[in-house]
Amino acid sequence: MDKSADTHSLSPGVRLGAYTIVRPLAVGGMAELYLAVPARGDRYPVALKRMLPHLAWDPEFVRMFLDEVRIVAGLDHPNIVRVLDFGIGDGSHFFAMEYVHGHTVAALQRHWKGPGPMPLEVGVAVVERVAWGLHYAHEPTPERAGLIHRDVSPSNVMIGFDGNVKLLDFGIARLSQQTQKTRAGTLKGKVGYMSPEQCKGAALDRRSDVFGLGVLLYELSIRRRAFFGDNDFAVMNKIVKGDVQPPREVLPDLPVEIERLVLDALSVDPDCRPPTAAEFAKRLGNWAQREGVDRSPHTLASFLHAKYGTVPPPSLEVPEAHEPTIAATPMAPVPRRGGWPIAATFAVGAAGFALGGFFLGRPSAPPPAPEVVTTPPVDPAPAAAPQPPPAPEEVVILGDEPDADAAPEVAPAPPRRTKRRKRKKAAKARAPEPESRPGSSVLPPSWSGEGKPR
Repeated sequence: MDKSADTHSLSPGVRLGAYTIVRPLAVGGMAELYLAVPARGDRYPVALKRMLPHLAWDPEFVRMFLDEVRIVAGLDHPNIVRVLDFGIGDGSHFFAMEYVHGHTVAALQRHWKGPGPMPLEVGVAVVERVAWGLHYAHEPTPERAGLIHRDVSPSNVMIGFDGNVKLLDFGIARLSQQTQKTRAGTLKGKVGYMSPEQCKGAALDRRSDVFGLGVLLYELSIRRRAFFGDNDFAVMNKIVKGDVQPPREVLPDLPVEIERLVLDALSVDPDCRPPTAAEFAKRLGNWAQREGVDRSPHTLASFLHAKYGTVPPPSLEVPEAHEPTIAATPMAPVPRRGGWPIAATFAVGAAGFALGGFFLGRPSAPPPAPEVVTTPPVDPAPAAAPQPPPAPEEVVILGDEPDADAAPEVAPAPPRRTKRRKRKKAAKARAPEPESRPGSSVLPPSWSGEGKPR
């Protein structure tokens, strides 16, 4: 992870979980790295490694990411970068680890302008400390099983300006190895550091990382890749066959003991390698002690100071913390085609509002009047004057207003038998038809049947 930081997705001042982004550091195939500080409390630098957003949608990737981070969070060794925290922020998983103020070995190799390799004591000091960190992780404990790094490469080794050496990405390397078959380009540039059993997909143990130590010492000793080719397949073919040029053929001044240790670690057969990383570190340290090579942190700090001068710690000043926001995707402008569509739109809208107001503001119909019984009372005395029959109920239909000048139709009374039918006809001839008003269904009680209709 040493590419340009221009492609980072988060800006300085953005809040990610419990931390505030200070500035981007690097970006790789699976994650991006930021310098950050806690949002509250003491301000100290941390390195935030955030999973790339497009990988956060893969449940299997996320599961392996969290499993490995939980395991690595328990590692506590001076030569392994400690994981401080992990969580989810801005839709993607991240973890916070201690910040190392220095450079990776890969950056030192790129910046080295000398005619030959870096001083041998520098390479020996770096690889020895990495070996002790690996041995600590390889050893099982009651809390965890032994871990295998799987990616002991220059980009995963940091040298601080104080001379301390830290191994990075412990556990994330396992994630990289398990996803290499499905993610094209994820391990691009890392194939040259894989062991033969890794290339063949076989079971791995701690001796796979010992192979990585041999590759690292090879490069730092003679400034040349141990395995290289035109493509990844060619590189893996060389690794599986053990096709490596002896270091002293490239650099004859290299001590014989260093070459022997390198070639032993690069054996295709794991049984021919040093059995543990501790055994590798002891052989390297014994040679350095016999030769009087100073491999203390002071040696590494002096080397970096001579190379880069005094480099102050990074500034932790950031804008005010805020939650990240997702910008809305702008829509393409609609071309204007004249003013009449807009006018038509307003006209249709106004008509809709008018119709809605008409229906909402129109008064409701009056409740229907009770039904009036039209059967007249029976009069036993034939000489008595007959009573006029009451008018039937008028039915009013909403939206069909009757004419005010026209008299409503009155249904005739049911026919009577014999004498009652004659009396009814006589009474009907004398009584005028009642006057009604639109909307009225009951005659006034004072109506007596006298007078003429208006």
